[in-house]
Amino acid sequence: MLKNEDWIVEFAARYINAINLTSEDSQKWLDSGSETLPVWKCDYRFSDVTVNGITMSVFPFNRAALINLYNLLAENSKSPRCFLKDVIKHVELKWVDFGRKLIKEERNFYNASISSLGTFLTQNDYDANEVNNPSESIPRGILLRIWGDKTFQIDAEGRLGGIDQEIFDLFEINGSGNSQTKPVAEKTESRQQPVPRTKLPAKDPEEDALQEKLQLIRQWASGDQKDYKLLRDTRELIGKFLLREINWEHEDFSYDLAASVLKELSTFYIEGQTVSGTGIIRIERSSESARLFQALFMQKTYGKGRGWDFPGGEEQQIFAKAWLLNHKQEVVTSVRENVFGKIDIDYICMKALLSYHLLSGNVLDENIDNLIEVIFRSNQFVSRSCKSGTDWGIEE
Repeated sequence: MLKNEDWIVEFAARYINAINLTSEDSQKWLDSGSETLPVWKCDYRFSDVTVNGITMSVFPFNRAALINLYNLLAENSKSPRCFLKDVIKHVELKWVDFGRKLIKEERNFYNASISSLGTFLTQNDYDANEVNNPSESIPRGILLRIWGDKTFQIDAEGRLGGIDQEIFDLFEINGSGNSQTKPVAEKTESRQQPVPRTKLPAKDPEEDALQEKLQLIRQWASGDQKDYKLLRDTRELIGKFLLREINWEHEDFSYDLAASVLKELSTFYIEGQTVSGTGIIRIERSSESARLFQALFMQKTYGKGRGWDFPGGEEQQIFAKAWLLNHKQEVVTSVRENVFGKIDIDYICMKALLSYHLLSGNVLDENIDNLIEVIFRSNQFVSRSCKSGTDWGIEE
């Protein structure tokens, strides 16, 4: 169903149109027997797409956003179901929650199928976005990479990154470039010859400080250094990483509750720390842990703590994701138990079921065999409840 860009856009447009129609519009269409789809009218023309001759809106997306987000899905998630759940529904709900603040943070787009928003087309585009009105670099960067063409170029129609001015206005972002923006004539050349992304930035005091930290991490992991020296910084970085990278809603857990735990430094215990306390999330001395710490410190220095779009960032992201893959369930369980305590839900369910049978008169003695037979008798609970027409089957 999603084998080319037109099909991707059509699939999304039909669903977005359907969920925005009022019940009255849908009923009128049904009563009329018309084969022509009723069309939801949106105020933002930049979100209009044409599907088999019919103009439909895909707000809060545009055509580029649908295609860019679909391409960000993991290969095993490029299915109609995941596209609906992890792109269309996910962004629609975030828009309802945050409105134009949607693009303030990349984590608003992360979910089970999308772990990264990708990069700009070239390092030059990334650098241009960083130096032009730096206070807007984060939301504008998200806008350019999702709703735009992943560049910081002005096209022949005067649009920055291929984005209509209406979209910049909607999100209250400056949509103009300046003298540091490359002219249109150079756009093709920059696409053909992207800047190599393998060389690290030239050394500076910040770089020297980073290398000193990386050396301490390596010494700690190898056992040459007994005590871990970067405790506070590391625990802060790990907390932010886990908040950002785990889709807490997907885990049926509130982001705010997770933040209340992960923003506390005492949550983390790193083997070799010199302060008292054990923490609820324990990180052992190992090469795997060292690679995670290294990745987070490099991201903080080169990516300004906001992403992996820096030379060598792809490899560091893999190190961090590998650690998370191995420890995610442990982290989620620890955070959940810290908030709610250790709840034995199986015990509670069995106790509730036994109470129901006692009240309904199904249990007449305390013989263990009879109790087990009554509790696990196939479909008894459901059939009694349904037959009586009451919630609990008490009347029968």
